[in-house]
Amino acid sequence: MRITANGVSMNYEIAGDGDWLVLIHGAGDNLQAWYNQVPAFSKQYKVLTYDTRGHGQTDVTEGEYTTGTWADDLHALLIALGVRRASVLGYSLGGMIAVTLAAEHPEMVDALVLAGVAGAALGLGDRQTWEQLRKTQIELLEREGMAGIFKERTDAVTSTMFSPGFVEKNPTVIDKYRQVFPATRAEGYRKVLESMGRRGCPVDYPKITCPALIIVGAYDLWSGPEAGKVLQQRIPGSELVILPTGHACQIERSGEFNETVLSFLHKARKSAPL
Repeated sequence: MRITANGVSMNYEIAGDGDWLVLIHGAGDNLQAWYNQVPAFSKQYKVLTYDTRGHGQTDVTEGEYTTGTWADDLHALLIALGVRRASVLGYSLGGMIAVTLAAEHPEMVDALVLAGVAGAALGLGDRQTWEQLRKTQIELLEREGMAGIFKERTDAVTSTMFSPGFVEKNPTVIDKYRQVFPATRAEGYRKVLESMGRRGCPVDYPKITCPALIIVGAYDLWSGPEAGKVLQQRIPGSELVILPTGHACQIERSGEFNETVLSFLHKARKSAPL
């Protein structure tokens, strides 16, 4: 389905019934990336998935993209759909969108789940190494288009997306994940890569008033336990769960991931003021 929000024609899907739960995908992905979560979560929640600006079937627009831009898009999308309050789960780049929304519009977020938020987004790690990787991806995109990016991303899954040995032991899981990425257009992914080279507006973490859960993979080279602990310190009262996975924890351990999220959301609903 499509709707215009914040001046952008956005692609979205809704499944299930009940309280709203919004899922925000990571960089280069699209709403299809939640294939393990929507069937489970929609049994208890009204689940909204959507393609963020520059991804999937949502518009690729001119100008700079920032986490603030993407958070404004989500805020406008929720208003356009008549959503007054929702629980929000963001993965990787989607986590930064989610945390920005929760800080800027705390009245709209019942509970917050952040999975695999990159250390670079928190000001951690070797910025120079990250910048070189980003520039290399842009150069590859210019030479070979999305086909080259997809191959590079596929070759890199053993060291970044999943834990050691997982790819070799689970080829069907990897094949399923590989079907998601090509839906994003080259011009959109370039805009995303360019945006990730800019420092966005700092998040005012103390303004986050809802229950918050942070999930990271123990073997995640970008968003491991160190990043999780820093994020936990920044968000008052937040919880931290470390799964034995790489970056894509929601794919590698989907059952455990889903149970962790649903348990947290159930507890958050029980503790919510009437």
